[in-house]
Parts: sequence; structure tokens; C-alpha cells
Amino acid sequence: MKYTDTTTPKVLAYILLVIIAGTQLGLFFVAIPVLNKDAINNILQTLLTLTVAAVTYFVGSSSSSATKTSLAAKEEVAPLPPSPPIAPNPEPTRIL
Repeated sequence: MKYTDTTTPKVLAYILLVIIAGTQLGLFFVAIPVLNKDAINNILQTLLTLTVAAVTYFVGSSSSSATKTSLAAKEEVAPLPPSPPIAPNPEPTRIL
């Protein structure tokens, strides 16, 4: 099964976008204790990284690359012509 056959990965990527936007917006209204500030920052940075990776993979270049690869597999490729023979060097080159 290819990812281009279903919309589930794209839907999951958009759900991740909504979750990260909601958590970022929630930070404006919820007071974070000073002792938990670093832990919350690490969790949000990890969530943001996962979101960016998911959106990039499913919506970005990997999705179009998979489509391009499947199209290229269907096309017939002409063989390359043989390369011409290389003439031997009559005298070795001396470096002074």
C-alpha cells in the first residue's frame, strides 16, 4: 500500500498541526510553574519536531518523490550509447 493511495497520513499530519497550534495557544492562558518550565519546553519542542517531520514527509517532497518514482518506473528508458574508445597516450607526461 502506498501513501498516495490513502488520505490517512495527510489527515494525521493536519491533526498534529492542530495539536501543536492548540498547545502553543494554550500557553497564553495556563500558568506554567517555574520548576516545570524546562520540561514543558522539551515536550513542546519534541512535539513541534514530530509535527514538522510528519508534515514534510506526507505533504512535502517525499510524497511527490514517491509519485515521481512510480511514474519513472512505468516509462521505458532508452539505453545509453557506448562510449568511444580512449586513445593511448604516446609519451608519459613529465613534471619538472
